[in-house]
Amino acid sequence: MKLRFLSTSLLLLFSLTLFNCCKKYEEKVVPDNVAPPDFTVSSVIMETYVNKVYISVLGRKPLESEYNSGFQTIRGGNLSDSTRSIFLNDVMSKAEYYPHIYNLARQDLLNDLDTAEITNMILLFTSFLPLPEYADYVEQLQKEIDRLVAVRQIPTHIAGGSPYAIADMHQRLVNNYFYDQLNMGTFNFVTSSFEHFLYRSPTESELSGASKMVDGMVGTLFFNSGKTKDEYLNIFFHLGIDYYQGQVRTLFQRYLFRDPSSEETAQLAAKYKASGDYKQLQKDILSMDEFVGLEKQTN
Repeated sequence: MKLRFLSTSLLLLFSLTLFNCCKKYEEKVVPDNVAPPDFTVSSVIMETYVNKVYISVLGRKPLESEYNSGFQTIRGGNLSDSTRSIFLNDVMSKAEYYPHIYNLARQDLLNDLDTAEITNMILLFTSFLPLPEYADYVEQLQKEIDRLVAVRQIPTHIAGGSPYAIADMHQRLVNNYFYDQLNMGTFNFVTSSFEHFLYRSPTESELSGASKMVDGMVGTLFFNSGKTKDEYLNIFFHLGIDYYQGQVRTLFQRYLFRDPSSEETAQLAAKYKASGDYKQLQKDILSMDEFVGLEKQTN
């Protein structure tokens, strides 16, 4: 009798265990139950990234409030692509963003020419206009004045953020009295524009075609023809791909301390030429894992 009771109890226990093992549980979703961020990227990398971006984009370290804001932005998304973009947009919205770009270009192309020097030269040329001895040069004097005024207006022009504003800035910086004095003569002017922006000297064919245009004759450059200096500059800065490739190389050297690969150059230059969006070109490079410090470039 005891043995039968024990067997029955064991059978009941086994049945209950089997029932519980086979029982289905319905998964319940709790509203607004968001998992906390997974901070898999070290704080040191994020801290370094914030500082590097400010120095690269604005030429200075961030203020404490700027640093804290930037760090919290990228930390909240574990340095995701989207949070990098938000952070970069914030830095590039600072008032000193465009003046810093202009100052870098002015230092490089015009030997750090001061705005006061531009204004003084405009006043000097203007004072010549009514003088009888300059009657035969009024048109040339006015052209020099207009070109210098265009240089003086660069900060306002690029601050508008219109497409190709940076290309326009570079064009104005090489199309004025002071740049001509630094690079006198057609040969030096053409060669310097190539060396400054394309990192190479022009080929014989390019030098010939460009020189003809600068000297007022019909010439061909980058499969486009022109017959004035202004047309040469328009072809150089807007119609050909070479200038945009040079800008990619400039930013890679500035931010990554290396030259871009052929693939990187082709992809980013084509994108920049199509859009004219200089900020986006910067963002594409500054958001790379290599710049962030998550990946080392291997050649």
